[in-house]
Amino acid sequence: MTGVETVTVRPDDGTARLDRWFKRHYPGLSHGRLEKLLRTGQIRVDGKRARAGDPIMPGQAIRVPPLPETPAPPVAVKPQARPQDVAVLRDAVSTSRRGSPSRAARIPIAMSMRCSTGCALTARSGRASCTGSTRTLRASS
Repeated sequence: MTGVETVTVRPDDGTARLDRWFKRHYPGLSHGRLEKLLRTGQIRVDGKRARAGDPIMPGQAIRVPPLPETPAPPVAVKPQARPQDVAVLRDAVSTSRRGSPSRAARIPIAMSMRCSTGCALTARSGRASCTGSTRTLRASS
């Protein structure tokens, strides 16, 4: 954005806090940066200094200073285990249970290995799942 802009709050925005309004309309603006702009008086509501928690109403004018063009932060995606990784781990758990059926019934087996994405795959009592963690794991029975 270039230059100071005055934005009028639309009726479909409803009543909300100023910081939440900014988060909705300027997702690339961090909360810390917003707080600094508010502290220094660069953001104003109806010509007056504002705070992050101030309520805004439809029709109010918000002075928005020039903001750097920053994209919204990326959303973290949890890695998913491939079916063949889960099958290998499930086979390992079932193989380890064959040795002593009575012991396997009393003690749940917990085994871990890495899936193709490098995250941890764990299996407890014959069910395998991808944890999304990259910690060093050990196999136990």
